[in-house]
Amino acid sequence: MSDSNRKYNNMERQKGDPLDHFTGGKVEWSRSASDIWADIESDISGKKIHRHTYRRPMRWQMSAAAAILVLFSITTVMRFYSRTIISGAGELSEIVLPDGSSITLNSRSTVSYHPMWWYIERSVSLEGEAWFQVAEGGDFKVISEDFITAVTGTSFNIFSREDEYEVACAEGSVMVSSLLSGIETVLVAGEKVIATREGDFLREVDEGAAESSSWMRGVFYFTSAALADVFREIENQYGVVIEVDHVIAGDEEVTFTGYFPKSNRIEDVLELVCIPFGIKFEQSGEGVYRIIPDETQE
Repeated sequence: MSDSNRKYNNMERQKGDPLDHFTGGKVEWSRSASDIWADIESDISGKKIHRHTYRRPMRWQMSAAAAILVLFSITTVMRFYSRTIISGAGELSEIVLPDGSSITLNSRSTVSYHPMWWYIERSVSLEGEAWFQVAEGGDFKVISEDFITAVTGTSFNIFSREDEYEVACAEGSVMVSSLLSGIETVLVAGEKVIATREGDFLREVDEGAAESSSWMRGVFYFTSAALADVFREIENQYGVVIEVDHVIAGDEEVTFTGYFPKSNRIEDVLELVCIPFGIKFEQSGEGVYRIIPDETQE
């Protein structure tokens, strides 16, 4: 045998099986498998396991939630449901409110209120002109943009168009408040208040508000009224368009005092208003009238 072969055999004998280095060729364990498993089970049982559980709501809780939802829905509908009445040109509209109060709406006027919320808050919004006959009860408010008129039980007239606001009290008393200035004033029967653009009030005697409510009888009174306002009211009552020459329209010092019954023809009414001021009218289309200077009177 060669030296190289002898050297290789010696190395193989020295290497041998790695398990031969342990006693009897086996791994000696200090504890048995049953002991190890017993310790693991003991360790697990000693720890608290947190579990998140879902508790189903009780029936009474679900019923209460459903009742609250229904109540909220009903309350929302009652609070925000509104009724709006619009009176067209040349028309008068009669409205009876849930408590028996009544409103007579003049031409080209609008009123709205919340019928299902009425006995909680008696409140209406007005744009235009209306006569109110209020039944006794809690506060009754009429809101017209920058002004509020509050009463308990009375009758009164409100005119609210563009920059003009007037309240005439026929019975009882009313309180008129300006949202612009914060000023408040109380009217009794036979008094009228006119609001300025700044929110101030000018008080005057209205002799039972007879003139202020005359429109319900088809008669229209004007006392030192701007000519442009007179023509605007004629438009409202007859459902026509009146075009005023810019020279005439720009003269705010020109005022008209007088009256006319609605039963008159519109041509007769326009002639009644125009003649004292040296102006005239001409019809320029169907339902359209133009107010121009009358050169024959110069």
